[in-house]
This record gives sequence, structure tokens and C-alpha cells, in this order.
Amino acid sequence: MSEKGGYRQYKHPIRFCRLTVFSHSNEDLAPETLNFETTKIASMRKEFSVIKNRRQHRAPWECTFAKEDKSKCKPGISPKSDQEYFEILCLCILQAGLSWGMIRKNWTKFKQGFYDFNIEKLAKAKKDELFHRDGVIKNKVKVEAIINNAKKFQKIREDKGSFSKFLKLLKRPGGEEAIKLLIQTLAHIGKYSAEYYLHSIGCWELK
Repeated sequence: MSEKGGYRQYKHPIRFCRLTVFSHSNEDLAPETLNFETTKIASMRKEFSVIKNRRQHRAPWECTFAKEDKSKCKPGISPKSDQEYFEILCLCILQAGLSWGMIRKNWTKFKQGFYDFNIEKLAKAKKDELFHRDGVIKNKVKVEAIINNAKKFQKIREDKGSFSKFLKLLKRPGGEEAIKLLIQTLAHIGKYSAEYYLHSIGCWELK
């Protein structure tokens, strides 16, 4: 602490600077005088950390931000079963052109409508019957794509043993070739949906 005239200077507890306080040397400082700015800075740091953490989320189930929002989307974790791979694929199809937050909020309802995204049941489903079930999005193109992809998943399992083994074929060429192969194999999947799907299952990181 140094004193000059009616001012006293103290070394700031956080910043590389000094805090100037107007008082006489024979006066005691209130405890909150030095603690106020320190507490304020700590509070601002905490708020910034909370905001930063909110902007960091993991694909696919935590993705509720609009595209224009600045956020860090971490790659998803590799599914443990063909059923999980298929459910995430259905998510990518259903969310296209809609509010991602709304889709995730109502996902339980959608699962009930689409037979819990059971591959075998959907492969046998009739488009018109499935379309009229409660909880099913009223978009016949998407409904038909989910039925067709269930059949494609069955075919992939017959040929490759599992969908995860099929993914190894995508990893060999990598990059754009992997995206093209996925688009050619699955129904109603465009370039962005293919990239996001691979990102969501831990095979691709969106830039």
C-alpha cells in the first residue's frame, strides 16, 4: 500500500494494476471497498463461463441452436448398435427444414409414432398406414424415406454383417467420396444431411 495526499493505492488482488481509494491514513477501510471489484470480476467470469458452455454442445441430441447462432458442435459418440445408427439417421431426415429444438423436444412422441424406429417393423410398414399414425410427421416423402432406409439397413446387415462394418467402407476413401457413397446408398439424404449424420455418429467433424 502507498499513500499520496488523500489517496491510498493497493495492489489489485486479480489484475496487474493498483486500486486507488480516497481516504485518510487514520481511517479504516470498509471491508467491501477492496472486495467489491474482485467479486464483480469473479461474477463476470462465471457468467462468461456459463454462456461459453451453453454454446458448446454435442451432436446430435443437444443440437438446438439455429444455424446463425455461434456455437461449437462437438462430434457425436459412436452408436453401439444398428438400432442407434438408424434412429440418428431418422433424426437427420425428420429435422430437415424444421426447428431442431422442436424435433428434439417431441422426440419421444415421434419414436412412438415410428414404432420406436425399429428397423424390422418399419421395413414391413405400409406408407399410408404409417403416415396416419399419431406422432408421425405428416410428410409422405420423409415417411417413405424412413421405410426405404429401414429396408436398406436390412440389406446392409445381410451383406456386411452390421452397419458399423459398412461405415469402414466410408472411412477408406474419406472426405467427399465418403459423402457421395452415403448419399448413393441411403434415401432422402443430401450433402449437408450426410455430413451432419457422419458428424453425429463420430465419423466426421463439421467445419
